[in-house]
Amino acid sequence: MNLKVTLIQPDLKIGKQKYNYKLIKRYLLEAVESQTDLIVLPETWYTGFGEIIFKEIEKYAKLENSELIDFLKDFAFKNDVYLVGGTVIEKERDGKYYNSLYFIDKNGKIKTKYKKIHLYSPGGENKVITPGHKISIVKTEFRKFGFMVCYDLRFPELSRLYGLKGVDVLFVVANFNDPKKEQWLNQLRARALENQYYVVACNRTGHNYFGNSVIINPEGEIILNAGREKGIYSGYLDLNFIEDIKKRLPLFNDRREDVYQIKLKKR
Repeated sequence: MNLKVTLIQPDLKIGKQKYNYKLIKRYLLEAVESQTDLIVLPETWYTGFGEIIFKEIEKYAKLENSELIDFLKDFAFKNDVYLVGGTVIEKERDGKYYNSLYFIDKNGKIKTKYKKIHLYSPGGENKVITPGHKISIVKTEFRKFGFMVCYDLRFPELSRLYGLKGVDVLFVVANFNDPKKEQWLNQLRARALENQYYVVACNRTGHNYFGNSVIINPEGEIILNAGREKGIYSGYLDLNFIEDIKKRLPLFNDRREDVYQIKLKKR
């Protein structure tokens, strides 16, 4: 079984919501023309990511289930496409702010909302955003999907949890900036290789950003790299390849749980 994935790699403007919204809408319309199965947006595609956003969080945050989410839901339904909706900074009913990723199915239904767990303290995100505490896994006709956001990538425990749960494709949405391109690529390849799943990672590009949105197979090989150029990029995931790899190298059967364990704590 093959899954066609389209990555949207935009040059966002921080704090310019109207500009970013029009840009993403145009890219989405271009993406569906390629008859893709699934589209991925980057982290904070509506506002951009930076200290200016966190210092004026009340100005830039959307209320939970805002018109932005309605837009994504309507788009997915009308175009019969799955949508990894990047993230939106939201103010929820509890009065707290979250950096939330939405995964929406072809019927326009929200299948999961993942709240970013690891907050980027060097950029001030941890001062105003509340961290999430749960992983998100969704079973689809194209196997089992998991989700992470940007800084989460640096914590391999989270990626391993997804591997232990049998995830087939891990989606990472990000605002990874210069000069960290090699760190980005090395970590993504390692996560795919050590967990034997596909990694689909969508980053922004532009000033101080390097793009390099990628699709990486379970052997850690990059099968699509968008480079630095803005635009939309598509690739295919051979989902049967996952079983082939696990048969040849049964990593998870050879783990030593009598020596070490990793599990998600209940809250």
